[in-house]
Amino acid sequence: MDITPELIAEIDFPDALKGFDKDAVDDFLGQVGTELGRVHYELRKAERRIAELEDEVARAGAQAPAEATESDASKATRTIMAAQETADRIESDATTEAEKTLADAKSEADAAIEVAASEAKRLLAEAHTQAERLEGDARREADEMLVAGKRRAEDEYDARVADYVRLLGEQEQRSDALANDIDALEARVGEYRSVLERLVEEVRRVLDDPDELRFRPTLELSAPAAPVGSPAPVPGSVMPDDPAGVDAQEAVPGDEGWEQGSWSADLEGHPDDAATPDEVADGGLPEDGPVGEDGLGELDPVHEAADADEHPSTSEMA
Repeated sequence: MDITPELIAEIDFPDALKGFDKDAVDDFLGQVGTELGRVHYELRKAERRIAELEDEVARAGAQAPAEATESDASKATRTIMAAQETADRIESDATTEAEKTLADAKSEADAAIEVAASEAKRLLAEAHTQAERLEGDARREADEMLVAGKRRAEDEYDARVADYVRLLGEQEQRSDALANDIDALEARVGEYRSVLERLVEEVRRVLDDPDELRFRPTLELSAPAAPVGSPAPVPGSVMPDDPAGVDAQEAVPGDEGWEQGSWSADLEGHPDDAATPDEVADGGLPEDGPVGEDGLGELDPVHEAADADEHPSTSEMA
């Protein structure tokens, strides 16, 4: 490739990070181009001078007389040779200078490229290191956030499980309490059922043997009310608070503790209140002790007590 001032002036090196100063390199290349231009100018000037001398020699040889002396020809030849040598020397010097300048520029350019490449590698390594560090920080933060989120989720799950267990325990306690209440109610219902069955059996026994009503006094109207939860006395039944019963000869199952005339002395003075045979035969009873259509008699206190026990209040349920 021919090195010319135009090539040096138009050459453009690629930019590199932290290399030589671009302006200084451009200034130096400008000086090299100027010097190379001057050398080329001197070379062209010498070539033109050689051409002129050759033309003069040719014209002088054509116009000189045949008898021109050998000294003039020798002088011209020496002049031409000297000019040729000068031109060759100038051209050689210019070529050497241009090659030297180009080599220096190339060396500087190579050095600048090498420095730029090294700097680029260093910057690239730093960029990779920073990227890896940022990636590591991001991964660490993501892991920490993941662990924190997992811990919060586990805590929330444990709290909810604890709430569910607590609610389940409370529900089981309520269920146990309700079951106990139900058992107690069933036991009381069983007791009342036993009492009612005994009363029904007593009433049926009395109805089956109406003659016994002739010897049974009627209930005293001013008798104390039966306690809540206990059955009311009926004719022929055993009074809970009266240990006395009917006469041993007239005792029947359920009346072992009753004695005739032990309820009230006033009842003996009112025989008209006793049931007549016709009333007994017709199935009627005295007003003080009527029997209902179901044959159980007026057991409202008993039913009320049973209803009260079968339907406990809110405080008892609590």
